Amino acid sequence: MKVTVKIDNVAIKRISDAAKAAAVDTMEQLYADLVKSKTMPFDIGDMQNNNTWVEQTENGAVLITGSPQARRLYYHPELMVDSQTGAGPFPIKDKKGNVKGFRYRKGAHLVPDPKGRMLNFQKGKNANAGTHWLEPYISGDKKDFIRDKYIELFRRRAGL
Repeated sequence: MKVTVKIDNVAIKRISDAAKAAAVDTMEQLYADLVKSKTMPFDIGDMQNNNTWVEQTENGAVLITGSPQARRLYYHPELMVDSQTGAGPFPIKDKKGNVKGFRYRKGAHLVPDPKGRMLNFQKGKNANAGTHWLEPYISGDKKDFIRDKYIELFRRRAGL
């Protein structure tokens, strides 16, 4: 028996491109849903609105939060205190007395609060703000979100 195999490189490229584009689209949809869910910590919005973006990679796409505090807020919400004094940060106020930031004493070595106190996330702008804001998409009630969106977007892009 004779078998002839023809490789349709154009079709393979179209499917490959559709897969990569669907990955980027899926991460954009994840980001949009994350913002809508109001779970990221939000003070002035830099971490959520300016320092979180989707980046295309060789194999697909990733959602990146490049803000310096993101890792700490996500994984370690413990209140940090001065190891010598046990004090937390003190407020920095403007001329009108409004708090514009916080600061520790110069040279302070920070450790997690031995009393186990946690950060108190502001809820004014993001009502559900807290730690582990991606957890619903990993193992929570939205765990199928990424898979379902990717399938939908891939099928649309590939014309299936």
